[in-house]
Amino acid sequence: MNNFKANDYPGGDDPDVAKVNVGQARVVVDPSHAGLFATGEELEDFNELNYCIEVGSHSNPSNPWDAQFFITVGEDNAFQEGDQVTLKMKVKAEIGSTPAVEGVKWTQEEIDAAEEGDPAFGKTTDDYKVEPIAAVNVKASSQTHNNPGGYLNNNGPGDVNFTTDWVEIEKTFTENGGYTIAFNLNEFKTANKYYFDDISIVVVREEAPTADEEMYDKTIPEGFEEITVNGDFEGEGIENYIVHDWIDGVKNEFADPRIIADPANPENKCIVITTPANPANAWAAQFFITDPKHHFYKGDIVRLRMRVKADEKQSAEAQTHAGPGSYISSNFANATFKKDFWFNFDSGEKEVTDSNLGKGTALFQTIAFNLSTLKTGNNVYFDDIQLIVKRADPLAAAKSDLEAAIAKGKGASKFQKTDASLYALDEAVTIGELTLDDADATKADLEAAVADIDDAFAALAYVDGYTPLSADMYMDYTDAENPVATKCMYKIYESVDVTYGDGQFPATKYADVSDFDELILVCGDNTAPRIIINADKGEEAIDITVGSETPSPYLITLDDPQYGYVIDLAAIVAEQGYAHLNAIRKPGNDAGITAVDMVLGKGTATSISEAKVAKAAKAIFNVAGQQIKSLQKGLNIVDGKKIFVK
Repeated sequence: MNNFKANDYPGGDDPDVAKVNVGQARVVVDPSHAGLFATGEELEDFNELNYCIEVGSHSNPSNPWDAQFFITVGEDNAFQEGDQVTLKMKVKAEIGSTPAVEGVKWTQEEIDAAEEGDPAFGKTTDDYKVEPIAAVNVKASSQTHNNPGGYLNNNGPGDVNFTTDWVEIEKTFTENGGYTIAFNLNEFKTANKYYFDDISIVVVREEAPTADEEMYDKTIPEGFEEITVNGDFEGEGIENYIVHDWIDGVKNEFADPRIIADPANPENKCIVITTPANPANAWAAQFFITDPKHHFYKGDIVRLRMRVKADEKQSAEAQTHAGPGSYISSNFANATFKKDFWFNFDSGEKEVTDSNLGKGTALFQTIAFNLSTLKTGNNVYFDDIQLIVKRADPLAAAKSDLEAAIAKGKGASKFQKTDASLYALDEAVTIGELTLDDADATKADLEAAVADIDDAFAALAYVDGYTPLSADMYMDYTDAENPVATKCMYKIYESVDVTYGDGQFPATKYADVSDFDELILVCGDNTAPRIIINADKGEEAIDITVGSETPSPYLITLDDPQYGYVIDLAAIVAEQGYAHLNAIRKPGNDAGITAVDMVLGKGTATSISEAKVAKAAKAIFNVAGQQIKSLQKGLNIVDGKKIFVK
């Protein structure tokens, strides 16, 4: 019985019966045989009793894994990378799954023929003769653990469904480490009793390789572009690679990868990452492959190919992240590392969908591998990395949604564009939210909305002479070699800390905006910002607070200041020789303001900079052709020129 453990609620919802955490699984008489205990005369049937395991769950759980059943093979028999595992068992539950029952409504003929006292009398065709019954889905999800309760990954046999009768289950699946299969019994959120019997596990193990696998074909398929540089580590450039590495038992977070000579072939260079012994979790050691300047769009096709090996055979779960360490999903392709010999990894073509894209500004731009899957620690190696992408049409999703709404005509009270359209304007520039009142959501309105999107994209938001503040401008002056600093952000949502007093401004990051004439800020929460410039040199910083009683000479507000502010960078550079953007804050020392878009103007501005001098006398129109008094969010037409304000 040492192979079977449980997180068990023996009393269900009874508060007087304590939960058993990772205890010995309870063996009970099959409830269907309980009648054999009815009288002393029936004790002669004792040998006919069926014994099974019972695990109780409770109602309104905090998590699906509140109640669990564990089948463990023991650490000495741990699964190895690529093991084919077949699990057989019988299962049932006190409350089981039931299919949906479709309701039956009264027909007009039945209603017309009904007399007073008949069931159909006084009914309408909307009333049910037979009430519909929703399906009941009683299932358990599964995971792979090391020791029972020591989560490793979401491998395992998948979901198991329960009915009130014994059902034989047979599941074959691939394991990549661990030695326990866990079933989460609180997926069904009502107290229940689950039964397991006749459990067996058979493992088929592949033979270990005796030579390197032949190098994959590095030809880039038509329509794809390569994201990574120096993937064979024979040249220069490591900006696509970040690691959580362990050296002499000390974790080095967000560090440059260690490039070494391949232990088996000193003429070949590769990356090595050391994982710790007895890791706290699978992500104690990680490898990040990232595009520091761009994220992926919904509909993009991403494919990762590389060569991998390890000192000891292991696996690694793959995840999608925004920046390195900013988790989005586990929706990518896991990797297998063979012992001592190079093996080709190919994720296949993975489409970027809502499930792995992320939300807001935290969008998919990094693939992360969780490497700490062995308790003994390991050295894992990477080489010949090739991350390629086929870019989707960034407007496709938005237009598809709108066209569907148009087909329906009225009824679309509100349409908000997808992430694909929100971020299609070359990273930092968005076109905002399109809202339609229900009463006015006619087909014509929706068709106009499609034209609005087309116009906004055609205008490219800030048009000629303007560029978004981007990661390659964002630096770390305290450590010029720090690769993380160049992978920061396209928008500042929280300020960099700045300490006031004694002339000390120990901000650790800044954006060098010296080559630009203007910095334009558009504040989504309508909060007047405070801009700190040139704080990093240890000299007196330029502190520009919008709305101050003593306005800064470097601040030029727009006609409608809730929509934007212009900082005269050219004047700052003329006086001090440089302009370094250190922080965007709320007035005082409050936390950073939210939803700040920043763009930089150079040379003769042709867009928002003209809006700052636009007076009421100038004609301003919205995209519907209606004259308005001041600039509004979205696309504006000022003296025939398109001006976009977020």
